[in-house]
Amino acid sequence: MKKIVLFCLFSSFFSVFGAVNRDTEVANLLAQSGIIDNHANNPSQYNLKSPILRQEMVGMALRMMKISLPNWYYCRDYFADVHYNKINNWVCRAMEIAADYGIISNKNGTVRPLDPLTRAEALAIVLKSGGINYQRNVSRIGYETYLNQWQVDAINAGVLNKIIQTNQGFSANAKATRMDVFGMLYNLLLAQKNTPWQGLQVTLDAAPENPTTTNQNTNTTPVLNSAPDHTLAGFIVTIPPKPIVGSPTNVTITAIDSSGKTITDYDGTIYLDLTNQSTSDLLSPLDEDGYTFTPLDHGSHTFEQAFFFKKAGIYTFDIFELDTDDTVSQTVSVTVQ
Repeated sequence: MKKIVLFCLFSSFFSVFGAVNRDTEVANLLAQSGIIDNHANNPSQYNLKSPILRQEMVGMALRMMKISLPNWYYCRDYFADVHYNKINNWVCRAMEIAADYGIISNKNGTVRPLDPLTRAEALAIVLKSGGINYQRNVSRIGYETYLNQWQVDAINAGVLNKIIQTNQGFSANAKATRMDVFGMLYNLLLAQKNTPWQGLQVTLDAAPENPTTTNQNTNTTPVLNSAPDHTLAGFIVTIPPKPIVGSPTNVTITAIDSSGKTITDYDGTIYLDLTNQSTSDLLSPLDEDGYTFTPLDHGSHTFEQAFFFKKAGIYTFDIFELDTDDTVSQTVSVTVQ
């Protein structure tokens, strides 16, 4: 009955596969989407009937949100039971970043990474990974009396958003298997095809449509100086609104002319000058030799997970190019949590 409840939403999809195991097909499709590791050549390694662990669930949620774990990370000790030298070192990164994005809570001080999840807990994380803000304190009519209100809210949202088919027989407190979670994630992918959604990273890092105006939702402020067309007039520096201490941050720097257009053949060298903090508090690839744009940049380069803020506060720094006649610069202020 469990598989009917979770997977009848896409039963028509699997009708074309005939006798092929549909659970394995779901896993293969998630693997092709980069949500889970690919074991198409040995499907038994999907361990479909095994309970899913908390750390596995968080890892899948981050992948759904297109959030990659940084290679360089300073654990901030959100949780007493995960650290850089406890369990697997990726778990500290995954759990703390998941807490930063609101996927899990760090209020309790522990996260129990090797414990299994219930179906209701897994469903709540799937909803969060899909960016679905759902109604709280919904009516309990039609739900078992033993359910907590948060479970009712999550199940109701799961049905409304077609993550699960019905609230009947869901068994909210049963241990979620990997196949249970694979089914929910696959249904989320189907739902997103009908309602396009962009991951949090894309939303936070999106540059303004018109580079000549300041976007209030990002730290993106162009500086335009008087200069002939296609001559460097300034830079657009795009940073997430509130970078997190200890988490490497993406920064995009775009060279623009006086009309605000990208100089696609820009090949200058840029540097960074930190003006209000100790230089040791910010690590970046621009610290010493700067960065020289290449033809492959087309005037805009993203430094992926390369800026590292070591303490909270307001950072003010200049991105500049040195020239024999003039210095073109962009001043940036960013609040780090």
